[in-house]
Amino acid sequence: MNSLTINYRYPFGCLIAGAIAFFIFLLLGIKVDSMWFARGGSIVVLLGAAAEYGLLQVQQEVLNNRVAGLGTWGGPMISNLDIPPPFPRLRIAAHVFVVVGTFVWGFGDILLK
Repeated sequence: MNSLTINYRYPFGCLIAGAIAFFIFLLLGIKVDSMWFARGGSIVVLLGAAAEYGLLQVQQEVLNNRVAGLGTWGGPMISNLDIPPPFPRLRIAAHVFVVVGTFVWGFGDILLK
């Protein structure tokens, strides 16, 4: 396992925790009171934002590692600064969590009534 894979654990874990929180608060909203679902939206937003922060850290580390080998101005050109494949999907998922969580936070109680 390379060091890049290890760095994806934090954002991936945040997204998993956000999905679990979403469903737990949805069940609480259905069984107990609809306000619980709305309050759970704030947790989903928090975990989505934390995942985005973790992805920014991964991106910065990857870019720094690629640029570090250049040395002087006359060094070799960098041909590819793309981030490895899991990054774009995790980034989109984190954005979706922030948007959906914000919507639930604001209107979750209305959705379940």
